[in-house]
Amino acid sequence: MKSQICSHCNIEKDIDQYPLNKQYPTGYTKKCKECNKELYQWNRHNPLSPLEHSRVPEDRDGAIDVLVGMGYEIYNPENSVYNQFKTRMKVKGHDVSGWD
Repeated sequence: MKSQICSHCNIEKDIDQYPLNKQYPTGYTKKCKECNKELYQWNRHNPLSPLEHSRVPEDRDGAIDVLVGMGYEIYNPENSVYNQFKTRMKVKGHDVSGWD
């Protein structure tokens, strides 16, 4: 039986453990059903911005590049969105001391 590695939990599972999705080359999503369910439940109770959700610094940096490319000023202290984001990150326990 075919298998693939889940992009969220990094565990190799049988292909029938993944939701069908014809947009992917394999015909299945990259996250297993269990992780999809877990993420759905978590996101319902903890709505986050894409930058807050990124656990890997390289992913966060990539998200920042995309937002800057769209014209957003990420690290502008006069920007109200930036200040809201910084406050949310501080409340969640992240060190934001070097952000300004």
